[in-house]
Parts: sequence; C-alpha cells; structure tokens
Amino acid sequence: MHVFVTGGSGQTGPAVVAELIAAGHTVTGLARSDTAAARLRSLGATPHRGSLDDLDSLRRGAEAADGVVHMAYGGDYADPDGLIRRDRAAIEALGQALVGSGKPLVGTSGTLVMRAGRVST
Repeated sequence: MHVFVTGGSGQTGPAVVAELIAAGHTVTGLARSDTAAARLRSLGATPHRGSLDDLDSLRRGAEAADGVVHMAYGGDYADPDGLIRRDRAAIEALGQALVGSGKPLVGTSGTLVMRAGRVST
C-alpha cells in the first residue's frame, strides 16, 4: 500500500513512517523544508514538498496514495484558534481528495505535555 503521511518528519511521525516501511508499505511524506525531506529520505520515504497551508499539495499527495495518515500539526501556538482552523482546512482538503475513493484517512492527535523520550499511558 502507498501511504501519504503528513507529519512524518516530526515528533512521532518518524516512528510511524518506519513501522509502515517495515511492514512493506511505500511511504510518501509531506516535507515543508529541506531538513524534513532529508529526514524522510533517511527513513526510506519519498518526500512530497508542501505544507499544511498548501491545500493543493495536500490534495495531490492524497490522490496519489492508497491511504493517508495525517499527523502534522503546528503553527503559532499563541494562536490556538488559528492552529485549529489550519488543521481543519488540511483535514478537509485531504478528505475532499479521497471522497468516494474508498481510501482510508487516519487522523492522529497527541499531547504537548508529555516529556520527550518517556513512555506514558
């Protein structure tokens, strides 16, 4: 299965990308920078240049894949309403690209209050 992943170079994304590839899937990951693209390549994924603000790029990535895992989240944390609007627009764009296709869209969420590197339940 070819999976388009947003957030694949972020905090939890690399673990998901690595698991998908280890399970035999092909992964294309959204990369908004050269650093993100390099990280995705190092994991065995193909970078897809764009950002959460580039809705056309998100649609193209989703349309080219057999399924989507949306993990990206970010922006100005001083503007929580803006973060929510941005994420909603991204999810809507991904969903529009998949409507009627039968392709899955998986959305994840996390918490910013957990210490990095610590397993929590």
